[in-house]
Amino acid sequence: RELKAPEKMVLIQCFSDPQGGVTRNPWAAGWPMYTHSTTTLTEQDGGTLMTLVWAPHEATPEEEALFAASHDSMRQGWSGNIDVLEDYLSLLQTP
Repeated sequence: RELKAPEKMVLIQCFSDPQGGVTRNPWAAGWPMYTHSTTTLTEQDGGTLMTLVWAPHEATPEEEALFAASHDSMRQGWSGNIDVLEDYLSLLQTP
């Protein structure tokens, strides 16, 4: 939807099957088919702040409720992935 390198990326995301078609979340059948994600990167003293805003897109009320009830789990998942990315990037900076 929008790409403003290197500070902003806006997209609609979904799970896909092996053929590249849209499919349901394999772990949560009631998950929204599509989500809207806005990621921004802001330079700050000592590093880069990444802000992620993620919301259901064209979801049913039931899908929206499951998404809302999953915030703690999503926070853990995203934090863990960012920690792995941070470790990887630190290896790239090591001479």
